[in-house]
Amino acid sequence: MGQSILGWKHCILVIVVDGTFLKAAFGGTLLTALTQDANRNIFPLAFAITDSENNNSWEWFFRKIKQCYGEREELCIVSDRHESIENAIKNVYTNVTHGVCSYHLFCNIKTKFRTDAEATNIAFHAAAKAYNMEDFEKYMKDLDSLHKGIRNFLPNEVKYEKWARIYSKSRRYAAMTSNIAESINVALKEMRELPVEPASTLIYSVQSGLTTNIVNIAKKSCTCNKFDLDELPCEHAMAVIRKMNLQYKKYCSYYFTKQAMLNTYNASIHPLGDQKHMESST
Repeated sequence: MGQSILGWKHCILVIVVDGTFLKAAFGGTLLTALTQDANRNIFPLAFAITDSENNNSWEWFFRKIKQCYGEREELCIVSDRHESIENAIKNVYTNVTHGVCSYHLFCNIKTKFRTDAEATNIAFHAAAKAYNMEDFEKYMKDLDSLHKGIRNFLPNEVKYEKWARIYSKSRRYAAMTSNIAESINVALKEMRELPVEPASTLIYSVQSGLTTNIVNIAKKSCTCNKFDLDELPCEHAMAVIRKMNLQYKKYCSYYFTKQAMLNTYNASIHPLGDQKHMESST
């Protein structure tokens, strides 16, 4: 994780964390921690495979992150409303702001109050993103018109500073949701069906310029798509192969191997012989 540790100090002061279940026979949960670079690309910080999303798992994960990355002033950690995440942050990061994903909170509101989904979506997210109190109150009144209970739910059960930009104790740099974690979950969809040991050896994030690519070395795949379509390791896959001291030849298509080359010219081509003989035979 050396490159991530060095790069972290140049990224926004927001860490997005999430947990997603693994689908193999023995189960387990993949925990991830991500941020964004100057071009708002996903920048991976850490991942771990644990038994489940519980207090011990999340606290261990956060302590490892803090050990590797330290604690930057005005840091904000964004997640869904999982209770174990909140408990772990309180125990490990006493001076860090914990913000909740506005999309997950919107889904909670929609389910709890059975309001018009489209109208609630517009009013709530406008309130969450508001830059001044006047706009915030305007959109909160729109929510009042949909259901009076929302006004009591948001400050009392959730707290304004958890989801509203104007109330946040730390800058969220427009990171109002945990969408970047969901993007990684989608990219790792196939990996989540593998047993724990193979799964943990397949996740490789390779930074190339301003883009982060995910390499699945076992499936000979990369999100840049070159590895998949050309059947030759792309530059991202080659970086992983070198790092793991693997034999690059094993990840090339047979058609690009020395053996394929030799087999292509294995048969002998016999000369036609003297032209006179050819003419007499006809």
